[in-house]
Amino acid sequence: TSAEIERVFFPKPNAKLGDAIWDAGRILCEGCPARNSCLADVMEDEADTGAARYGYRGGKTPDERYALAGEGKQAPRTRTLPPRTHS
Repeated sequence: TSAEIERVFFPKPNAKLGDAIWDAGRILCEGCPARNSCLADVMEDEADTGAARYGYRGGKTPDERYALAGEGKQAPRTRTLPPRTHS
């Protein structure tokens, strides 16, 4: 169900569990044949849109994807739009 998918791939932070909140996602993604293409897609999407890295996607946690992007562990980013010009 969508609630189960949300719980596995987009869990709520839990200080008691720490990184263990990602265990179910790791198990499901580990043998997935689409894992590499999924990771490439999410990395491209996050870079193109400036979206914050969220959820377990492409077999990686948000922090792991920040590291792959060379950004280190960060708080969510916001998009900066160019200034409006009036004609």
